[in-house]
Amino acid sequence: MSDWLFRGARLLDPVAGTETAGDLLVVDRRIAAIGPALEGPAGATLVEAEGRLLAPGLIDAGVFRTDVE
Repeated sequence: MSDWLFRGARLLDPVAGTETAGDLLVVDRRIAAIGPALEGPAGATLVEAEGRLLAPGLIDAGVFRTDVE
């Protein structure tokens, strides 16, 4: 299965310099949506990610941000 819904993650955007809470939807191994209260397709794997850091599109977040607790 290549569809995933990460719910309630801390979403980091180093280009914009923002960090917000929200959901991230991956469909067919590509980011399909980022936002609050997203709905995934039937059969998507749900990951409760509250309090976890996600940096969509970054390969190695440790290179860009080292002050994460």
